[in-house]
Amino acid sequence: MLRRTRILAAVLAAAVAGVTLASCSNSTSSSGLTPQQMQGNYTLTSFTAPPNPTLGPPLATGTLALTLTNWTLVLNITGSPTEYDGGTYTIDGNTFSEHSDSTGFTYNGTATLVNGDSLTVDVLAAGVQVSSTWHKN
Repeated sequence: MLRRTRILAAVLAAAVAGVTLASCSNSTSSSGLTPQQMQGNYTLTSFTAPPNPTLGPPLATGTLALTLTNWTLVLNITGSPTEYDGGTYTIDGNTFSEHSDSTGFTYNGTATLVNGDSLTVDVLAAGVQVSSTWHKN
C-alpha cells in the first residue's frame, strides 16, 4: 500500500499536470501553452511514485479541473481515503509553479502535451520524483 506521503506527492504532481506544457516532438507547442488553452477537465490515466508501481484505473482514478489561475483535484486509490487538493498556479515558459491550499507548499515541474489531449507531468514532491498522465475530456 502507498504511504500517505507518497499519495500526497502523487496528488500534488497530478494537480500540476495540466498547468503548463514543455516542448516535445509530438507537442502542440514548443514554448508552452497559456492558461486559456489549458483550462478544462482532465481524467487520470496513470501515475508513478517510486518505489511503488505505476497505478491507473481501476486501482487509481482521479479528476483535475483547471481554470485560468486555479486547480482542483480528486484522487481515489483503492484501499486509501480519497484525496482532495487545490490551489493556484502560474506558468513561466516551459515550467509551472503550483501552490497547494491544503498543504501550503509550492511545487515546480515540467510537462508535455501529446496530440492535444494527453498530459504527462514530472515533479519532485516530498522527495519523490512523481510522474502522472492525464487525458483532457
